[in-house]
Amino acid sequence: MKFSSSVVALAAICSSEMIGSSSARFVLRSPIVLKKSLAREEKQIAMEAAKKAKTEAEEVKQINLEIVINDKPPTGQDKLLSVLPYLFPLMDGLTFGRFLLAREDESNLVVAVIAPLYTLYHSIPFKGFAAFFTLIFLGFNPSINRLIRFNAQQAIFYKIILFFLSLLASIGGIALNAGGVQIPSQISELGTDAVFVTLLVTLAYCIISSLGHS
Repeated sequence: MKFSSSVVALAAICSSEMIGSSSARFVLRSPIVLKKSLAREEKQIAMEAAKKAKTEAEEVKQINLEIVINDKPPTGQDKLLSVLPYLFPLMDGLTFGRFLLAREDESNLVVAVIAPLYTLYHSIPFKGFAAFFTLIFLGFNPSINRLIRFNAQQAIFYKIILFFLSLLASIGGIALNAGGVQIPSQISELGTDAVFVTLLVTLAYCIISSLGHS
């Protein structure tokens, strides 16, 4: 009986020591586990905050772009202003229409309107550079309505075409004269008339499209 009681007492002591050891390990591990858990939570919160900040920054950037770049539908005033850039290629193209316009009576309303504009345009010093840089400003200024920008860019394109046509005509005329070749005046007039009529049709189409733009 004494031996059995001793065995039971020893088992109880060992059991209590094991429980105490496990409790000690738990007590030792609990702060470490808690610290790791808090670190993970802080990391997750930081990632979510960074993601939210990035989203907000992108939204602000998009709003700023919408404010800076004027891509709004054109108003009636914008439509009227958008056709004005086409006056520059028209003024340049009048050189090709000299034969057609010379046949018109001065009482013609079109001639009466164009003549003073042509005189005013050619009275401006360095008119070509002034017109080009004006169109550059209108065509590439993001705060200006997109319809005006588009038409200004179109006008630049037409001015460049007219410039090269005039250059080719001058070089061709000089080369033919140097070679002793004389072009009949009827062919010369027909060529310049064709260029001028093509220009008028093109500009008329652009103007009608711009005024009817929705």
